[in-house]
Amino acid sequence: GIAEIDGIAEIDGIAEIDGIAEIDNQNSTSVPRFQGETHLLWGEVIHRLLETSMQRSVGDCSSLAEGLLAEYGLDIGLRDEALSIVRSVGASDIWMRAQKSIRVFTEFPFQTLYENTNPAELPTIIRGVIDLVFKEPDGWIIIDYKTDRVNNRKELHELAGFYGNQVRFYADIWRHSTGENVKELGLYFTTPNEYITIPHIFS
Repeated sequence: GIAEIDGIAEIDGIAEIDGIAEIDNQNSTSVPRFQGETHLLWGEVIHRLLETSMQRSVGDCSSLAEGLLAEYGLDIGLRDEALSIVRSVGASDIWMRAQKSIRVFTEFPFQTLYENTNPAELPTIIRGVIDLVFKEPDGWIIIDYKTDRVNNRKELHELAGFYGNQVRFYADIWRHSTGENVKELGLYFTTPNEYITIPHIFS
């Protein structure tokens, strides 16, 4: 989805505020424990821990986790849960592939100009952040983390369908910006710790 505010769109799930759709990577309606702003803050904590872990290959993120939870006003008692998520993601096949890849970027920001179909409307600036993108010999892989708490397989596939266009959009932006092949795109759901590839046919 795209949120348009005075010609500026920010991509990041979907929150409808006064008719304005604002896209947010961590937003969802299926999170029983964390709701609204708290869920967004929890997502920020997990994203920052994963970013640091990939960049520095750190072994113990306990102090960082406590600091981030305090920074975002969340219960420090959530530290062990946050660290458990980071350890689980760090043990996944897709994470290992990223660590062995030719090149890897985390929390990669982008900005692009979207030409509206109505010539009377001004172009829209679209901004976003790609959580994880890495290069293997035959192309780039683009991953978006999701911190939604998923209760069953049905919810998992519904959310994959819901978020699919977001990561497809990221892939299109990357391919057009770099001129290089994107061979795989996917969503990594931190709970229940599952990576789902998203099918995509490039135009």
